Amino acid sequence: PAVNPRAIDFNLPTPIISGSATTICQGESAVLVANQSYEKYVWSDGVETQNQRNATQANAYSVRGINAVGCTSNSSPLFSLVVNPIPEKPS
Repeated sequence: PAVNPRAIDFNLPTPIISGSATTICQGESAVLVANQSYEKYVWSDGVETQNQRNATQANAYSVRGINAVGCTSNSSPLFSLVVNPIPEKPS
């Protein structure tokens, strides 16, 4: 019978996200980097990238790695990005 490689537990390493910042101001971005070597990454908001991306929205991000044969890792721990509003100009 045919074997579905996606149904096999390959014990793939779970990526960890690091970021250039955990808090940014509205209009800025933070670079999020996943630490494992996968062919591509799928982030919790559906964005597909290589191992890094620019984030501009407040969110608790996680990422899954996908290797060359299409097997997917477990989701990373959450990385929370806070986006502060720009204060109003004083009058």
